[in-house]
Amino acid sequence: TGLHILSMAVESGRSSYYLHSAELYRLHNQSQYEDPSFRQFFNAVKTCDFLFIDEIGKEVGQDETISKVFERIVKERSGARLPTIVATNMDLPEFEQKFGTSFWEQLKDRYHFFQFSKRGDFRASQRLEWGR
Repeated sequence: TGLHILSMAVESGRSSYYLHSAELYRLHNQSQYEDPSFRQFFNAVKTCDFLFIDEIGKEVGQDETISKVFERIVKERSGARLPTIVATNMDLPEFEQKFGTSFWEQLKDRYHFFQFSKRGDFRASQRLEWGR
């Protein structure tokens, strides 16, 4: 669904970016250097019309680093009123525990949350239904 929204945004002439959660650690590492290409990339992530951050919570280790970069991106985009889609397999209490109550409270005030069924792998069930 998130990728579908991004593709619709591109088709309508809007800018969009897909960011896998593993890239958040790379963003943090590059931010430690005065790299102009990093600044250009990070600015694009912060200012694109639609941003999709996928698989938050799946990253292994470096939790504090990931949290800081994720929070920075979301806060800046929220302040600019730019939509951000975040996909995670965590339930809401798990998310709050991982990213902290303060950040969680800000998210609750600014975002809508949708929970999808955990009844197996959607793609696998669709393949069976579609005969693939």
